[in-house]
Amino acid sequence: MNDQVRTNSELLKENAFLKQKTQELEQSESERKRAEKALRESEERYRSLVEKANEAIYVAQDGMLKFVNRAGVEIAGYSEQEIISKPFIEFVHPDDRAMVGERYLKRLKGEGYESRYAFRFIPKNGGIKWLELSAALINFEGRPATLNLVTDITDRKLAEEELRKSEEKYRTIIESMEDGYHEVDIKGNFTLFNESTRKMMGYERDALLGMNYSQYSDEENTRKVYQVYNQVYRTGEPVKNFEWQIIRKDGDLRDIEVSISLIRNTEGHPTGFRSIVRDTTDRKRAEAEKLKLEEQYRQAQKMEAIGQLAGGVAHDFNNMLNIILGYSQMALMKIEPSGPLHTNIQEIMNAARRSADLVRQLLAFARKQTIAPKTLDINDTVAGMLNMLRKLIGEDIDLLWMPAANLWPVKMDPAQVDQILANLAVNARDSISGVGKITIETGKAEFDDSYCAQHAGFVPGQYVLLAVSDNGCGMDKETCEQIFEPFFTTNEVGKGTGMGLATVYGIVKQNNGFVN
Repeated sequence: MNDQVRTNSELLKENAFLKQKTQELEQSESERKRAEKALRESEERYRSLVEKANEAIYVAQDGMLKFVNRAGVEIAGYSEQEIISKPFIEFVHPDDRAMVGERYLKRLKGEGYESRYAFRFIPKNGGIKWLELSAALINFEGRPATLNLVTDITDRKLAEEELRKSEEKYRTIIESMEDGYHEVDIKGNFTLFNESTRKMMGYERDALLGMNYSQYSDEENTRKVYQVYNQVYRTGEPVKNFEWQIIRKDGDLRDIEVSISLIRNTEGHPTGFRSIVRDTTDRKRAEAEKLKLEEQYRQAQKMEAIGQLAGGVAHDFNNMLNIILGYSQMALMKIEPSGPLHTNIQEIMNAARRSADLVRQLLAFARKQTIAPKTLDINDTVAGMLNMLRKLIGEDIDLLWMPAANLWPVKMDPAQVDQILANLAVNARDSISGVGKITIETGKAEFDDSYCAQHAGFVPGQYVLLAVSDNGCGMDKETCEQIFEPFFTTNEVGKGTGMGLATVYGIVKQNNGFVN
């Protein structure tokens, strides 16, 4: 009885145990199914995310494509079956295969590599697409592989290429300009400039970039430029043909003409200024030289006209003086020296003789003086005049004689040299108040075509120089322009006839020389 009861008790336990195990198995199966369901749902969710992703996704293992999503199929133009298990490198442009292959191997080896780069891709329909790839190492089906996120950047690349071409065209135009072109920021610092600007400034590119306008302008020009920049900034209106003077690196001053306009960003905010610059230095110098030559030519014409007039008047006047002197001499012969008219007629003759001297000076100015030229050494001729000149200028004025050696001989009347020296010495003496110095020197001068082109009336050749200088009061520009005109003088009335320098001018011109 007891054995039977024990057996039943054991059976009950065994049944309970089996029931528990069955429940556990059923629970485990249920959990497994739930896990499998969750895994399927997770896989489905991730697959859905991958398939719906805008970026193309490629998984490569051992160089072969193992997975591609919908976006990857669309980019390639091939079907999924045409892509899977094919070497990824087959789809890469031949010129980019070495670069792509090198980066792929480096990723697999764990070496340093660029995780994002662009390359050219050959789709099924031909042509070329630009793709940007971002890669990472993953474990795919238990083995190392690369996950490649790929974006089609063809449109962006085309836009960049168009922009590059446009910028290249823009830069080519700017660099080929003879005028300078530059851009500065709001503070006036160089941000861009062409080669013409660099040459105009005389700096190297690295030194010029970032330089401020105040660094190549004096204080006055810096202030002027600031005012113009400020005006353009406030009004937004460009300023054209603004004149400015810059200082080159070598210190040379250059005149420039600038047109300035405002630079704005995409939001319309001012970011700087752009300028077109023209160097007007040579033009201004040429214009000034032209005006100078025109003035010299007008002065030469005026002197020529005065000379012709003076020559004509002098001849007529000289004829009348000869008559006056002749009749005066005849009258004196008929009058007793003690007679009352003798003194009066003598004064008439003295005045006539002084007038005759003046006529001779006029004739010298008009280059119609009777001369007896001969070959002479200027040094000897000047040396023979020194004693007389020292008496002429007085004891308070030193006369310094500086002859040059080996002068060329000249052909002219020695008396004319004496006239030149006497007139210049008197002119110098009158400019000195009290103690002073007069210097006479000789030398050689040679004028070439270039020099003569800038000095009206000068003829190329070799010349002997005779120079007279003094440390007197000098003269202003207006006086200097009239000094060779007959009867022009700065002396008081009764002190000089104004014919001294006019006589010098006429003698020099008569002997094919020049006065400066």
